[in-house]
Order: sequence, then structure tokens, then C-alpha cells
Amino acid sequence: MAITQTTAPTTINAVDHVFEATADTAVTSIHLCNITSSDATVDIYLLPNDGSTTVPTENNKIYNSLTI
Repeated sequence: MAITQTTAPTTINAVDHVFEATADTAVTSIHLCNITSSDATVDIYLLPNDGSTTVPTENNKIYNSLTI
């Protein structure tokens, strides 16, 4: 098992991917950290890689307006 750390850019849009899993990769946990002096609000989506959707929707959201 390998642990991967990915840093998101300071500005990110709804269609940007911070991490894309491959066929032999599983996301087992997500840890979020805000290193700025002000609050950050995030939405996190889990999208399938079967071509059924490429744009985040409410049906794919796993965290909604999470303030960090």
C-alpha cells in the first residue's frame, strides 16, 4: 500500500481534477487541511470513470460546502 499526497491549487474550478484514480487504485480516505488564515469551503465529488459523466452533479457529491 502506498500513500499519496496531492496538493490542490489555490484556485480550482468545478471541473478540475485534483486526483484521478487508475484501474488499480482505490481512495480509502480523504484528509483535508487549510493552511491559509481564512476559511475555505469545498465540495468534493466522486465521479465514475466509465464515461457516464464528466461533470460533477449533486448525485456525485460526497462533501457539500464543507468549511475548513
